[in-house]
Amino acid sequence: MDKQELRHIFGKFATGVTVVTFNRGGQTLGMTVNSFTSVSLEPPMVLFCPALTCRFAQGAELGSSFTISILSSEQKDVCLHFAGRPNLETTPWPEDAEESPAVEGSNAYIKCVLEALHEHGDHYVAVGRVISAQITSDKEPLMFYAGTYPQLQKQTDESVVS
Repeated sequence: MDKQELRHIFGKFATGVTVVTFNRGGQTLGMTVNSFTSVSLEPPMVLFCPALTCRFAQGAELGSSFTISILSSEQKDVCLHFAGRPNLETTPWPEDAEESPAVEGSNAYIKCVLEALHEHGDHYVAVGRVISAQITSDKEPLMFYAGTYPQLQKQTDESVVS
């Protein structure tokens, strides 16, 4: 199957957008991720799928920490910055931040340790054990669909299915 056609098909699945922060060689790094999902509530676990060539995968060690920040609709610039289109003058976390900080202004964050890293095709499946998590805002989420960032539409009482 043609890779571009398959990418277009996969793009028909709407997702939220996250930024994963981590430390490599004493430097805090981040990357935009939309291949994120919960795995288990007991024990609490999540996963995401970084490319084999990304900086997260290079030097990743089991037990290392990372943080997943769930972006709000006001953070498209943060999304694009960590997707490889640098556009921010400063990083979106405090200068004295820990090694895998949460992104300021995100709707929630999930602090994890790397439990498993499995190679599949041109990506890894990274499984994280949740250490802590917190909701930090109730703003609309940043969504990604078919290469665009659509806004959610509020439902009226008549449109809610019970």
